[in-house]
Amino acid sequence: MAETPSTPPRQVARAAKAVELLDGFQLDGSPARAETSGWLLPVIVTGLLPSRIRKQLISPSEIGDQEPVTFLFSDANIDGAPRPYLRADFPEQIHHYTPNPLGLGPIPCISEEPLDEFHYSAGFVGILHQLRNWLLKAATGNLSNEKDGWEATPTPTAGALISGHDKLRAIDDPQRTDGNAAYVSFRCAQFNSASVYRYDLTVGGVFDPAERRPSEGCVAGIHFHSSAEADPISSNVNPATIQTAGDLSKLVALIGITEMEFAAKFTTLVSQARKFNITSPDGKAFLVPVSLHLKRPHNLAGTESQLELFCFTIVWNAMWDAERAATDFDSAEVLVGRLLSDGGVDTRARLSGCTSRHTFELAGVGSLGSKMGLSLCRAGWECTHAYDPDITLPHNSARYGLPIPLDTRVAKTKAFAAAIEGIQTKPVITGDDVLSVDYSNSEEYSSPDFLINTTADTRVSDTLSRYSTARLPSRIIDASLMLRGNLAVLVIEGAERAPNYHDLMSLVMLNITQVEGLGEALVSDIGGYDRIDVGGGCGAFTMVVSDARIDAMSGLMTEEILEFADNIEGSETPENGHGILWFKQPDTGSTRKTCVSSGPFSIVPCTDSDWTVRISPEVEQVMARSQALSAGRETGGFLIGHVDERRKEISVVALIPPPPGSTSSATQITLGTTGVKKLISTIATKSGGYLMDVGTWHTHLSDAPPSPTDHQLVSDLSIEPRRLVPSVMIVRTPKQMHAVLADPIFPSDGAHNVS
Repeated sequence: MAETPSTPPRQVARAAKAVELLDGFQLDGSPARAETSGWLLPVIVTGLLPSRIRKQLISPSEIGDQEPVTFLFSDANIDGAPRPYLRADFPEQIHHYTPNPLGLGPIPCISEEPLDEFHYSAGFVGILHQLRNWLLKAATGNLSNEKDGWEATPTPTAGALISGHDKLRAIDDPQRTDGNAAYVSFRCAQFNSASVYRYDLTVGGVFDPAERRPSEGCVAGIHFHSSAEADPISSNVNPATIQTAGDLSKLVALIGITEMEFAAKFTTLVSQARKFNITSPDGKAFLVPVSLHLKRPHNLAGTESQLELFCFTIVWNAMWDAERAATDFDSAEVLVGRLLSDGGVDTRARLSGCTSRHTFELAGVGSLGSKMGLSLCRAGWECTHAYDPDITLPHNSARYGLPIPLDTRVAKTKAFAAAIEGIQTKPVITGDDVLSVDYSNSEEYSSPDFLINTTADTRVSDTLSRYSTARLPSRIIDASLMLRGNLAVLVIEGAERAPNYHDLMSLVMLNITQVEGLGEALVSDIGGYDRIDVGGGCGAFTMVVSDARIDAMSGLMTEEILEFADNIEGSETPENGHGILWFKQPDTGSTRKTCVSSGPFSIVPCTDSDWTVRISPEVEQVMARSQALSAGRETGGFLIGHVDERRKEISVVALIPPPPGSTSSATQITLGTTGVKKLISTIATKSGGYLMDVGTWHTHLSDAPPSPTDHQLVSDLSIEPRRLVPSVMIVRTPKQMHAVLADPIFPSDGAHNVS
């Protein structure tokens, strides 16, 4: 049995140090082992209340000026994002959080993207800023507003699935003034490990055994709704906490339905189900679906309705008699449902073709990937492989360019293959995970011209960029959408993966900081890390965006790919990589396109380290020009780039020249600091923390390697108290470049005790 470590790992120690350094945060004790195989870091977030109410120590929303938060670092993924947990008695009326089954308190929904993805780009400091931003909004009642809309409540993926039928949607009529319950028609599915069972339900609670299918039954459900004149309900509803009919009756009571009324309607349904012997396929239970509309203070995000629909299924033991339906109603098990709105598939986008013909494989065939794949096939390209682990669901089929039958849950890859079956002659080979493909097996796999990744998964992008062209000859293209479809980013790797995805993303982020209005759009005024709408991750839709907007951006990116492929043969620099972004400007509505193009980055290994530094050609040219103009003196400056601790790489994409106050001679340079901190802060903020100062560089007039003074400066930097990530010193001589890594030393490294 492995011995439990008594000293916090490096990641926890570094996080504790970050908490101590940042304003608005303080440690609430030392890191401690958790019972759930991990480390707990107790933190207090301070200064949350406006001055006008700070003396009361608590806001009207019951959030204090100081709020305790516990971060859990999992042993299973110690490099991943630590999960924040609020206090157990955090006010339930606060929007955008979910209960926690581990008992540590509710989890705030601070990021629209998965927290691991956000952590990968912004780090633990970014999570801290995002968390404080969330608490500031919660304290002042700004987590939900009329402009952004009411974010739909999250629902678990397990349990029952209920699909809204026409009769149910008809009740969702803003002109209705009566608020009551009704027996309505809808369909529900009970999930288990083997299959999906569907139950057709009839109108008005009238059962027709003649309509029953083999292995399926008919049962009516109950629907409750708020009237159009009712007061809005802002209570935070967490469906995952509802486990019994007694719990459900408390939710129904929000719109004025008493527990007695609810139980009476349920008893009627159970009696009818027993009369017609309507049970689950295993014969052990009656399934009674219940739906509920709550009127919210604002329209739901992306809709024109204030009504939010909740779905549940009451599981009633078929062996219990009718009397128990009245006496033991509260104890009946409840499965939480997810709303699936049934609807048709939108018309496929009409995109123009091209003359060149290429082969490609597609990783990710969702709303973006399916459209780009179909457009490329219509342009004469051939899709050889498609990868995606997910299934299609009716409520999101409207945003796919795929002919998905209503209520049919099929693998996205199968739907995509069926959609292009009549476009190309060869069938598409489908799979779940592009990273599981054995590219080295030439007998089973033939590499196409391009691999197009639309997964928006940094794990996929990172892994693919590591593959050599000997293993995977295909040129890799990465396409993604941000800012709810108002920003599209296309990255085309260079020949031989030089430059690779990370090199080009650093250049794209640098470009973003230079586009007027774009850097500001990616971050909020509070905290500097709110690149996305807070709370978006709580809803069923991670990005509320019209099909037309996805069509527009996917069309632009597809056209760029087609033009690149058409022109690559005649290009003067066919090996170059490209980063292209399109930004829909909020003031004019026009779409602005900006491009960066780069050849291979220079790779400089760090002395006595397994880290490498990657320097863009433009930066290297500026270094060479500065060296040539230095007139017998050393020159240098500050480095701007991205630190990738997973790959142990530092990409350098920009330089800050010697600031005012710098001095130099033939043997030494001393860099001033005037204005540097502000400039670095601006770049970091506008790039959402992706770019930062990654070190310094200077020249040597002779071919001498880094001097003892250089090494001492690096050693001093490694223990600099405010440094959280590695940095580098680059020494450029007339013949070569040297890199010396400054790796921060943290308490767990033995330099200091953990406070």
